[in-house]
Amino acid sequence: MTISEVSKKYNLTQDTLRYYERIGVIPQVHRTAAGLRDYTEEDCSWVELVKCMRRASHRCHSRICKTDSGRKRYHSCQETASS
Repeated sequence: MTISEVSKKYNLTQDTLRYYERIGVIPQVHRTAAGLRDYTEEDCSWVELVKCMRRASHRCHSRICKTDSGRKRYHSCQETASS
């Protein structure tokens, strides 16, 4: 599967996919003889995992709020999931 196809399938930019590979969030993707990325099912599973983890992280971080005293209060992921 090409980077363009993966980008469309997972609604991520091609730059984001390259970035994830560059920083090691997903393993290095196999390249064709022409040097183009060729995503396997396993590579796509990694992309799915990263998207899932980002959603989970966002749910946790989005629940940070300030108390009346102005201090930040952090809700647990469990509190967030039940909201």
